[in-house]
Amino acid sequence: MATAEKMETARWPLAEAETAEFEQGLKDNGSMVYDFTPEELAGFAEKVRAEVWPEIKEEYGVELFDKVTGK
Repeated sequence: MATAEKMETARWPLAEAETAEFEQGLKDNGSMVYDFTPEELAGFAEKVRAEVWPEIKEEYGVELFDKVTGK
């Protein structure tokens, strides 16, 4: 478990930088990239948890789903 945690900790800063780089590339090539506010993202998360999660819970299996989502 410690190795996975180390990898995850090291990966987050790289992922954020890569995301910014890829998004800039999209913008440079004419794509529209939307930046959502924390409030908008929280609203999306709330809606997905309320409407989508119940629909996919059985698909993944209740035990696994609950472990992954922290329920």
